[in-house]
Amino acid sequence: MAGEGSGGKRSSRAVDELVEILRSQLLSGQFNPGEAMPSEKELTRTLQVQRPTLRAAYARLEVEGLLVHRPGKGMQVRDHRENGTLPLLPHLDIDGHLHDIVELRRVVMAESAGRAAGRATFEDLADLAEHARKQGAPGDAEAFRAGDRAFMSRLVRTSGSLPLRMVFHSLDAWLQAHPGLHDRLLANRTTVLAGYTAIVNLVRSGDERMARSAVRLALDKTDAEALLAP
Repeated sequence: MAGEGSGGKRSSRAVDELVEILRSQLLSGQFNPGEAMPSEKELTRTLQVQRPTLRAAYARLEVEGLLVHRPGKGMQVRDHRENGTLPLLPHLDIDGHLHDIVELRRVVMAESAGRAAGRATFEDLADLAEHARKQGAPGDAEAFRAGDRAFMSRLVRTSGSLPLRMVFHSLDAWLQAHPGLHDRLLANRTTVLAGYTAIVNLVRSGDERMARSAVRLALDKTDAEALLAP
């Protein structure tokens, strides 16, 4: 495997590549939940990797909820639908989980707006307004996606909730992995730009309930239109 070094050394790249291979096999059902993984000797031979590389990959897949080490039984496969964690979210298949993940994004954004309305400082409001203003400048799709992610990131940060930020980071990674979907969600730029201004005003109002409700209703409408579009 590329990135493997001599003398049992491993590189970050080799571990990343191995994690991708094993994750794909686990998510595709090549190994069944409860099933024991092949022995380290077998896997290092078939995948042409060093044992330290395999063990480092296993450690990351355990964090994602795909594997678990059972004393005396070795590494066993877990059902990601029952045990998957946030780091796994960006790697889920878009077709099977699209609506659920977009729904989670709406929940995070609405809750962030509500919490932000209750704690935003003058500096926070100025920062949000500046990011909204920058989005109005001419730019290509890639720049607009980046600006949208930056604005939403500031909103979530203003909420003051670390758990919300953690969920947002996983959702953000998922959107980065599917730029075509992000473009669909941002297709109506006029509506999106108006939405930024509305969010800033809602946060400025200090009314948590209104901010949470209004953002949720607006995203329900725009996301439904985007997902129904060809």
